[in-house]
This record gives sequence, structure tokens and C-alpha cells, in this order.
Amino acid sequence: MFITLAAYFFYQFLTGKYRLSPLWLMLSAWSLSLGIPQLNLSKLEKPWSFEFWLVVFISLISFVLGFLIFDKLWKEYPFWKNWKWLDRGNVSVLALRMFIYLLFFVSLGALYLFYIKAGTFPLLAPDPDVFRFVADEKVPGLINYCAQLARIFIPLSFFLIFWERFDAASHLDLIVLVLVGTICIVLFASRTQIFFIDLWVMALYLFMRNPNLKQAVRFYPFFLLVSVVVLAAVPLIRQYKSYGAGYLAGVTQIDTSNLQPAGKALLPIYVGVSFNMQALLHAQQYYETHPVQMGKVTLDPFTNIL
Repeated sequence: MFITLAAYFFYQFLTGKYRLSPLWLMLSAWSLSLGIPQLNLSKLEKPWSFEFWLVVFISLISFVLGFLIFDKLWKEYPFWKNWKWLDRGNVSVLALRMFIYLLFFVSLGALYLFYIKAGTFPLLAPDPDVFRFVADEKVPGLINYCAQLARIFIPLSFFLIFWERFDAASHLDLIVLVLVGTICIVLFASRTQIFFIDLWVMALYLFMRNPNLKQAVRFYPFFLLVSVVVLAAVPLIRQYKSYGAGYLAGVTQIDTSNLQPAGKALLPIYVGVSFNMQALLHAQQYYETHPVQMGKVTLDPFTNIL
């Protein structure tokens, strides 16, 4: 049922009302997040209570209502039209390009300092999970942050590309910066950073291009495919190097003896989705039943959105 809902919401994203809106992507992703854990592959997973289902659906309803209200206000009160800095004539393409280059070279310098102080990068370390904590102690916070400035100059590069309309010749340098920045950010073995870059780029694409269906169908599937591959590859490599083959199945008590190679490769996705939902379930049960709280504190609906 949830897989069907996910497909329906994605269809609405392509063809329905509020076409190409992140609303449908959000609902499609949440439908998958609700459906995947129903496989119950792990013995450690607790059954979902009625109260937990209620919290989840209140969260989603709150999100939809918030979107509809904001969309109505956005259209009826276009306050942003009074902001001069949003006027295309006030945007200096050259200045923005120079700023992107500045961030890029600062990040390269910080990456070099990170390597000198830490000796390697998390994804290349023998034990990436342990090394990330070691690196936090060895590398000053400012260097660590600047080394990951790709989080900023990649979205800005896409902003400039969408602003000017893509041209392979004039934007070749920005493409190179994006590719190099992607490699650099992957070295830190953090899915969260890659995910937020994805959100930035997708939002900018909608805001700047206001694409038609043909453009969106060309852009989104390729972009999402690359993103999913990177997001899946990073934890797989990190897990294998830190814990060895079979660790994830062992620690989650999932029987993989009957799984095909493709199923084993997708196991981290199942664990990531299912056990994140289990974490929310445990939190909800804790606040409802823990003797310190005595049920006085409950999860507000917005907690699950975050």
C-alpha cells in the first residue's frame, strides 16, 4: 500500500496539481519510509503502536497544511518583489563567480591543512567511523569547516548555472568545480552533508528555472540517481572498512542467508530507514512512559519532520 502511495505521489509530482513541488517528493519519500519498515527483517524491531502511527500522520498532515498555507500567502502577498536584491539587474555574475572561486581555493587550502594534521581523510582511513572522532580532536574547527566549503560553493555554482541558463562552454569551469567539490565532500564520509547539498540544488532548480515537465523529467531522475548512488555508496564503504562484511546484518540480527547479492547491497538502506523510524518509536514511547516524564511530555508533531 505504501509503495503504491509513493508511486502515486511521485506521479502527482510530475503531472498533478502543484506539479514539480517538493510537497509530492516529501510525501513520496515518507510513504517509502513507512512502507519499507513493514518488512520487519530484524528481530530487534518493535511493533509500531497506535500512538506512534498517530504522531507520524499528525506530522505529515501538519507539513501538508503548512505547505498549503505558505503557498497561498506566497501567491497573495508577493512581498519579495519589493526586495531589490532579487532583481536580476542587481546580481553581478562576475562577482558571484569570483566568490565561488574564492570559496573553492580556500577549501583546497583547508583540505591540505586537514590532511597535514590528520594524516588522511575519513573515507580513506582504515576505520572511518573511529577516525572521524580522532580528526575532530586533531584538526581545529575552522580548518575542518573550511575544508568542507563545497557545501556552499556547489549550490552557488548551480545557482549561477540556473540563473544564466546552462551552456556547456561558458559553464565548464563551474562543472569542474562541482565535480571536484563533490569528491572532496565525499571524502568526509558524511551522508548528511551530501543530502543537504541535494536539497539546496533541487530547491534552486525549482526557484530559478520554474521548469516545465520535459525539463524536470530530464533533470530530476539523473540528479536523484547520482545522489542515491553516492548516498548509498558512502555508508557501504564506511561500514565495510570500519566493521567488515556482515557486520550490519549481525548487529541488527537480520538473516541474510536467503538474500540475493542485490538484496544484501540494499540492506543498509533498509536499516537506515527502518531503524531511524525505530528511533522515533523509542523516543515516543520514552516520553509517554518513562517514570521521569510520567507522560507529561509528548512528542510534538513537528519533531518527526525534523
